[in-house]
Amino acid sequence: MPENLSGNEQNLKHYKCNFHWTQVFGKLHLASNLITSLPEGVFSHATQCKELLIHNNKITIITAGSFTGLKQLETLNLGWNQIASIPYGVFSHISQCKVLDLDGNGIKAVTAGSFNGLLNLVELILSKNLLVSLPQGVFHDLISLKVIKLYANQLTSLNPSIFSNLSQTPLVLWLSLPGWVKPNPWNCSSLCWLKHEEQCGNITLSGPVICSSGESWDSLQCDDQGGPSCCRVVFRHEKVL
Repeated sequence: MPENLSGNEQNLKHYKCNFHWTQVFGKLHLASNLITSLPEGVFSHATQCKELLIHNNKITIITAGSFTGLKQLETLNLGWNQIASIPYGVFSHISQCKVLDLDGNGIKAVTAGSFNGLLNLVELILSKNLLVSLPQGVFHDLISLKVIKLYANQLTSLNPSIFSNLSQTPLVLWLSLPGWVKPNPWNCSSLCWLKHEEQCGNITLSGPVICSSGESWDSLQCDDQGGPSCCRVVFRHEKVL
């Protein structure tokens, strides 16, 4: 019996996963269909699934019940759907997840509890959405996070407190993507803390930061307060058990 169950490009509008035989599949590929919703318990028997690819559909709403049963899931790709918001605790049932892709959804808002329970998440992809801000505590549970992709949103600044509970350094941040038509309109003068953390080796910026004022990130002048000799304590460095 195959390890993969593929329903890619089948014009599926609904997916029912209510049969016990689905326990054997390690990968469920349901990309590029017409799926509009993920009802509660739809994956309740997919207990061995480690990779769920359901990108490029027409999903508008997700709930915590959508992912019940996916206890071993490591990769979840929900990119290029039509999800506008990420509810509190929606991913609480997939604590083993390491890669979460929400690229290209048109997400306008996340809350302080949107990513609760994702203690093992290594990579979070939030690029190509409509985010204008990230609230304090939004990454609180993401103690294993190493990569965040935020390019092509509507972000102007980042509060350093949103990274205060992260323990993995250097954290790789994607804030801009060269050649992308609509980059984040960064107010670089408010990101001096980020420049200092980059110089200290706590953050690695993947690609240039494109300042809305037209100034160069590399030539950005910041005062010495909180600079490389006395970097602001943004990240947790104690061992997480």
